[in-house]
Amino acid sequence: TEEEEADTAPPPVLEPIFEENNDLEVDVEALQSIVAPINLLFNNLGLSSIPEKIEIKDLDKIRFDLAANVGITPRDTRVDRLLRLALRLIPRGAELDMKLRAGLIQLLAGATENLDKWTDLRLRARGSAGKGKLLMDSRNLGKILNRIPGPGVSIPLQKDTASLSSSTDINGLATEVGNLCNISNLDSGSGVKAV
Repeated sequence: TEEEEADTAPPPVLEPIFEENNDLEVDVEALQSIVAPINLLFNNLGLSSIPEKIEIKDLDKIRFDLAANVGITPRDTRVDRLLRLALRLIPRGAELDMKLRAGLIQLLAGATENLDKWTDLRLRARGSAGKGKLLMDSRNLGKILNRIPGPGVSIPLQKDTASLSSSTDINGLATEVGNLCNISNLDSGSGVKAV
């Protein structure tokens, strides 16, 4: 019945994601090309791994696992931006640009590693140590900085509310991923550029 279907609906994802039923025939090789980058991203974030082989239906759970971590404060705003971009890049179906999305997720995984190294340096300066899991480390640093702000430019610790490109605008997303990679690079100095 309709009432039973309404009761079994999955909980809503907090981060708005472009919804589309994509009935294109699934390119299995292209779909699997996204597994390694997502696993690297999840590992660097400190989330559990995804299966070695995935199907289109598995993408909703992967997206839900990421969405559950969006908007947590106090935490470096760049982490929120990274999560929001990843949500837009994980395909909803059999997109024709799957390999391009995989490459951009790979770049986000690298940015995650850079952000975690940056976070670990700041934690060590405050007598703590990172665990190599960005979500946990950035949250711990956010709590410390909320209690005792550091000298100089303070990092933004609020959730990211900037308008981002839609999940269908792959060129806009590529630009935003590039911008995030630039401001997550350790070589950019000790300050944090605005996201």
